[in-house]
Amino acid sequence: MSGLFSLGPRDLDRFTPMQIAHHPHLSRGEKLELLSDLKAAATGIAESDDFGFPPEEIDEAISDVTGVPILHKPDGGSYP
Repeated sequence: MSGLFSLGPRDLDRFTPMQIAHHPHLSRGEKLELLSDLKAAATGIAESDDFGFPPEEIDEAISDVTGVPILHKPDGGSYP
């Protein structure tokens, strides 16, 4: 990541998904990259520390960044 400062996986525990989504110093691409990394950790796809955010909360933040609404499954979950 470029810019005035860089955030890495160890910094994710400082911010909630929505704080990342609305961070004024991160580009859209940086936000999506961080949120994708966080979701991979939350869903167990990537081996990492548990940051304590459910995947649904991360999906909401990604939706805020992209402007694409979250599609919900009939059982209450969301599609990837």
